Amino acid sequence: MLQFTDSTNYRHSIDTDKVSNVVIRPQNSDFVAAFHFGGTHVVAATVDKTTAEFIQTKLADLKEPQQ
Repeated sequence: MLQFTDSTNYRHSIDTDKVSNVVIRPQNSDFVAAFHFGGTHVVAATVDKTTAEFIQTKLADLKEPQQ
């Protein structure tokens, strides 16, 4: 489960087991993180640079092989 707060102070909890793709793109001085699920379901959130980096780090940690 990935949890973060967006630029409007809404708290998001994303079930990473159900995410098929994540796109993080710049938008002005912020970033938009779009979490794609099966079908046409997408959760998009505007976040600051620190939160975008946090999301990228947490997603990368999920890809680490289990020891």
